[in-house]
Amino acid sequence: MTTSRRLCLLIPALLACGSPPLCDSGTLVLASSEVQISCEEFSNHVGIARVLMLAGHSDGEEFNAVFGGMSVHVLAADAWAVNGGPAYGQFVWPHGIYLNPSGRALLHEMFHVLDVSRLRLGTASHDGWTELGYHAAQAQFERSVIGRPLALGPR
Repeated sequence: MTTSRRLCLLIPALLACGSPPLCDSGTLVLASSEVQISCEEFSNHVGIARVLMLAGHSDGEEFNAVFGGMSVHVLAADAWAVNGGPAYGQFVWPHGIYLNPSGRALLHEMFHVLDVSRLRLGTASHDGWTELGYHAAQAQFERSVIGRPLALGPR
């Protein structure tokens, strides 16, 4: 049982638990969306992120343990303010990953989740991300999903 599922069982009123996911990629689940979403594109984005993450950043066992059942929420906003700058995605414990309708920040936010799961300090300021290959993997992810947004249109 995942940590998020255990928390849902303990404090469901605070976490909006119990609603079936809108889309299930087999790992991450689309828990909510303010816009209409293509489940096929959601699964494609997760699949591309998985391939890039397994190419030297994580193994399958760790990937499934960290991301199994993790919630993804898609907001209608293209960007929002975080620490004085624009954000296109955000990881918020224990609620999951928040993305804009493009979904382009999915892998980036997954790297934050991976760092937190490993108790790696400095993830908020992206310390060591170039040396770890995270920035290169994110650039490859963005090239793979450009022109393939998660959103089909307004809800």
